[in-house]
Amino acid sequence: MLLEKKEVEKVNRTAFKDRVGELKKDRNLFFWIALLLAGTTIYQSYSVQEAIEKSQNTTEVVWVKLLPDGSHKISQFTPDNEQPIYTPTVNSLLSKYVQKRYGQLKETIERDYAEAAVFMSPVLTGEFADPKGFNVAQKVVDIQADMAAKRIYIEIKDIDHYDAIEGQFDGDVKPVIRTLVTYQEITRDYQGKEISSVQQMRRLQWTLLQRNELSKQSLDWLNINPLGIQIIDDKSVQQ
Repeated sequence: MLLEKKEVEKVNRTAFKDRVGELKKDRNLFFWIALLLAGTTIYQSYSVQEAIEKSQNTTEVVWVKLLPDGSHKISQFTPDNEQPIYTPTVNSLLSKYVQKRYGQLKETIERDYAEAAVFMSPVLTGEFADPKGFNVAQKVVDIQADMAAKRIYIEIKDIDHYDAIEGQFDGDVKPVIRTLVTYQEITRDYQGKEISSVQQMRRLQWTLLQRNELSKQSLDWLNINPLGIQIIDDKSVQQ
């Protein structure tokens, strides 16, 4: 059936209005979608900025996990409870100190003395470095320059924690442990031939750094001395 011109125009006007209405609906939908996306973008930008600011203001806290067998591992968190202090861990660290401090291997002497110093109190460190005392810097130079430098090996025989007293440290009272370390000092020439083997004993007095002091140390420092042992006195014992 053919439509008259007026009817065709009417149909076209109705269709146009419907299309305009649909376009308006689509435009409104697009507007709300764009608004939602804009809001999401703003939120994400704020979240990212907040995360950046938090990361800049976050202080990394290291904590040393001590294990019953004397070993340890360093983690990036703060535990809820205090850690127990295991005797094998203490003995292992004191053994390390004595071996690094009194051993002598030309190829590692500089590093060994540096690690030994990590266990020393400021007073002992001062005596260790003092040109009128042990003069560690010159000792290292002399040993490294000596083509026939002797090699000294330390074998720990016994560690006896025989006493504990109270000590004053900048107004704080902390326990000071007295420990007797017995070891074999084996001296060889540069070719490896044994020259002597002598039993030695040293009396150490030591304490532990407070947690707030320990948290200021670097990871390298903690890898050497994870418990924060601080030796305040080191004396040879005549036998």
